[in-house]
Amino acid sequence: MILIVLMDERGQLSFFVDSNWECIVDKADVQEVGLLLTDFSENARFNADALFKRICTLNFGYLVTVKVETKTGDPSAAVALYPHFVPL
Repeated sequence: MILIVLMDERGQLSFFVDSNWECIVDKADVQEVGLLLTDFSENARFNADALFKRICTLNFGYLVTVKVETKTGDPSAAVALYPHFVPL
């Protein structure tokens, strides 16, 4: 797991990536994954809802959505479970 995406009650997206993601991803794919992560954060400003729906069903080669949950409350609590994840 290299990415956590959270949507708050206002529809704003927050992205958190494993601080060692470049070591986890195959070296040949690091540049492409980096571009995709940048694209996610940039596109979130324009159409967060559509982007979140796409990410929830992501199956892009080496990036696959593993788990989707709906929770209420403080979204930072979910990230606290993964202290090595940092904001994108």
